[in-house]
Amino acid sequence: MKSSSFLLLIAAALQSSLLWLQPAVAQITAPPAPPGEPVYKVLSPLGESTTKTVAMAPRLDTLDGKTVCLVWNYAFKSDVTLPAIAEELKRLYPGIKIVPHTAMPMAELPEPVGTPRKDSEALEAALKAKGAQAVIAGNGG
Repeated sequence: MKSSSFLLLIAAALQSSLLWLQPAVAQITAPPAPPGEPVYKVLSPLGESTTKTVAMAPRLDTLDGKTVCLVWNYAFKSDVTLPAIAEELKRLYPGIKIVPHTAMPMAELPEPVGTPRKDSEALEAALKAKGAQAVIAGNGG
């Protein structure tokens, strides 16, 4: 590789790096920079977290005797895989109650913040009405 190609490769890598440089205003406590020399401050594009974390629901000790609702959002072939998953769960846990995806409302994409949550609220209400203790959403594919 020629040195000019290598330098172009390095320049491209620096431009697409996760960190970028921006000129910073010299702070009072900072030692003065030599005249004509730029001062740079490194910033992370990750920023600070603005979300509040919540604990996940504890795992069930078993699925035997539990009500499991299957929900679908038209993910690829879930109409084929969810019934197969239901049959396998019934085989493994004879006391399980499966609510098929056909008996549940569509699991729509989350609504944007600040918009009415009619789809989410309909799904939440159906899960409560069916007594869901576990939910299988889609097929992970």
